[in-house]
Amino acid sequence: MAEFQKPPKEIRSLVKEIRAKYYPKFDKAKIVILIRFGKWDKWGTIQRVGKMHRQAGIDGDYILTLNGDAWQVMTEKQHRALVDHELYHMRRKKTKTGIAFVLRHHDVEEFVAIIKRYGDWSPNLKLLREVLLKKAQ
Repeated sequence: MAEFQKPPKEIRSLVKEIRAKYYPKFDKAKIVILIRFGKWDKWGTIQRVGKMHRQAGIDGDYILTLNGDAWQVMTEKQHRALVDHELYHMRRKKTKTGIAFVLRHHDVEEFVAIIKRYGDWSPNLKLLREVLLKKAQ
């Protein structure tokens, strides 16, 4: 069974640092951070706080959940990349009444087996290949 805990100061500080550096437009967004222990196949997730969460007493705009078991064996670089990845999902959308906080989807989502069969068959995979090759140089 999953167990959720409040994050330690180091994680809160890291989220604050990355958020200030790369996501200043979200300075008004309230992010609830949870650490999840127990069997879970993800390193982390972020979700928008919806009506159900609000009725359950969660006050915020997003819930960032990090895998506590995975976090303990990850490197500092992986910690930073994971937090940045999850925060990158945050997106603002103009509405008739102002600004709404929503979620951005991944640029690339594909199975390794399909890539093995067809290579960079989509525009997003072609872009990913170009970025990875430049990064490797």
